[in-house]
Amino acid sequence: GPHQNINTPTMLKSALALVFVASVILCLHAVPISDDPPIDPDAKVDVFTLITEKGYPLERHFPVTEDGYILGLFRIPYGRNGRGASLRGERRRVALLQHGLMDSGSTWFQNSPEESLGFMLADAGYDVWVGNNRGTTYSTNHTTLSTDSEEFWAFSWDEMAKYDHPTAIDYILKETGAKSLSYVGHSQGTMQHFAAASMDQSFVDKVNVHIALAPVAQLKYQESPLLKVISALHLDRLLWLFGHKSFLMSSAMLQEFMPKTCTQYPWTCENVMYAIVGYDKQSVNITRSPVYYHFTPAGTSVQNINHFADSNGHAGFRMFDFHSKKANMEHYGQETPPYYDLSKVQVPTALFYGGHDWLTAPQDIEWLQQQLPASTVVDAVKVDSYNHLAFVWGVDANVRVYSRAIELMNKYSDL
Repeated sequence: GPHQNINTPTMLKSALALVFVASVILCLHAVPISDDPPIDPDAKVDVFTLITEKGYPLERHFPVTEDGYILGLFRIPYGRNGRGASLRGERRRVALLQHGLMDSGSTWFQNSPEESLGFMLADAGYDVWVGNNRGTTYSTNHTTLSTDSEEFWAFSWDEMAKYDHPTAIDYILKETGAKSLSYVGHSQGTMQHFAAASMDQSFVDKVNVHIALAPVAQLKYQESPLLKVISALHLDRLLWLFGHKSFLMSSAMLQEFMPKTCTQYPWTCENVMYAIVGYDKQSVNITRSPVYYHFTPAGTSVQNINHFADSNGHAGFRMFDFHSKKANMEHYGQETPPYYDLSKVQVPTALFYGGHDWLTAPQDIEWLQQQLPASTVVDAVKVDSYNHLAFVWGVDANVRVYSRAIELMNKYSDL
């Protein structure tokens, strides 16, 4: 195909990028595994056991999107040991928690019940629903497509916004009989909501407040080395490396290997995390990392990773670029991908962002605040020491973020 002349700095960047990726992989593979020290029991169980053995009820629901993806939703209808169970017949506040990129619904339950937002909301009287986007650990089924097919993986967060988001929300409102729900997004979970709410004004009635944790829209100034690396590789090399299908799917090998590595050599897992999302020694409890890495990465599509990589350094919040005028024309009726118009987002939004978060640069947060209508942004809270993952894994997030989030959810949910 027509290639630009590759200049030396770009080649050097790509070479460094490959060296970085290779060294991470080598680090992980060179770690000798022995049986001691003991691994945290939470790093050995599935998410269903993780939730129920702490005394919480759990239901699984499987709504189907318009394009045939079967989404695995979790529901924790009331609190620990029957707390609030008597309220089951009454109207309850409803919450939907939506994970970020390479993560899954398990992310809201990986610390203690006092520290994890999923547990906290259930104990605070919420009917808690937890989303799992297409292609992640708990949403790999489809009415006609197999995960072995390239068609199954032909999606990015555009499709999560267009299909997964309304499907989950409509299903939950129908099941609960609630008029609206409170939505908590983390990272990509905020992107899909911003995109969906910019295109479809019915979300104003369905979502009473959007708690946006580590919110992402424009990634022009992001600093994550991993995203820069992937971006420097360009699409053709990315596909050559990873194929057209899935990217870092959860596997039995990873699920066993990562907790052992993190238990024996916590610094490896710690540094991999810092290299991707930013430094935060204070809030992310590194002794819990075997649990985090048991559930993460939870997979996505190469196309989705490419959408993120394409957004790196790019102004604005735009749809997937097929890198061909013809393909863009077929999908969008124009030769370049359209932009989402954030000025159309009317759902009350509270932004919580970190001072050490490489994926949400201050300039990008500022841009997001300028794009959203002034009446939409009901709160903006900067947590100075937080990196990208502290918003879901931080041991003090309950005090520094969740208490304020629950206050806002109580205020905006119509009971």
